[in-house]
Amino acid sequence: MSYMEIRNLKKVYNPYGVHPKVALNGLDFKVEKGDFICIMGASGSGKTTLVNILSTIDEATHGQILLNQKDLLLLSEKEKANLRKEEIGFIFQNYNLIESLTIKNNILFSLRLNKVDQRTQLEKLNELTKMLNIEEIIDKYPS
Repeated sequence: MSYMEIRNLKKVYNPYGVHPKVALNGLDFKVEKGDFICIMGASGSGKTTLVNILSTIDEATHGQILLNQKDLLLLSEKEKANLRKEEIGFIFQNYNLIESLTIKNNILFSLRLNKVDQRTQLEKLNELTKMLNIEEIIDKYPS
């Protein structure tokens, strides 16, 4: 079975209203482990809706999303939160840094939230700042 399989995925905004908006209509695809995919389309074609549903931030109207043979649409809110924390990563189009935190604390934020021990936090911080060549600016703010 595929790492992720999407079956007959549908999303309708305001489904019982006078003007329902169909964002996704019967989408099917598979993503094998290690695949790299790109979602492209015109403005308003459902790209953001799809990503939000795949990441469990939004809910589909109908269909299945199987990740490691688990249907994401059937998970509880707690299970979805754990999935986002442990298995789903995001790269935002806009950088989404927290303006009131230094670059260092922005980098450490997720590690602290996930209760990673301090030694590992510092190791990851040092590794990342060296890789990005930003050691001199980590105490500055994003602005």
